[in-house]
Amino acid sequence: MIENGSISLKRGQVIPKKEQSSINIYPVYSSSIVDDGLMGYNDTYMFDDELVSWSIDGGGNFFYRPPHKFNITNVSGVVLADKTKWDYRFISEMLIFQHSRLSFDYQTKAHPSVIQSLYSLPEVSIEKQKQIARIFELLDCQMRAHNKLLSSSISLRQYLLQKLFI
Repeated sequence: MIENGSISLKRGQVIPKKEQSSINIYPVYSSSIVDDGLMGYNDTYMFDDELVSWSIDGGGNFFYRPPHKFNITNVSGVVLADKTKWDYRFISEMLIFQHSRLSFDYQTKAHPSVIQSLYSLPEVSIEKQKQIARIFELLDCQMRAHNKLLSSSISLRQYLLQKLFI
């Protein structure tokens, strides 16, 4: 996949903390696995598309980035793919699955060469990739709805307990 040029692996750019601000609108993603790697916001952006990023310094976790304007720091990698051959959601799901089966040393850096040697993607038609990606998109939507319902139920429970014991 990488050998034929349909996928390339790159790193993000250095974004000093002083350039970040909570009043800016473009997300800055870094190596943290907390909050999908969201580190802050900036007034400029590097990407205005969908892609897959991964945490170089945070254990190699992968993140699907849907289309939006955003930044990736230098402690994160970026998977750039030829969209006529690859679906980003499909790539993301395949890499996340493979990552879940590895025991990763969080002190080891997941540089592009490491990612290239540890992971592979099945050669599946773009049409089949899109079908698979759609199933995962629907599952994610369903999980978000269930999580929202769970959060509301927990809040209601806490409210009722407070009212009972005031």
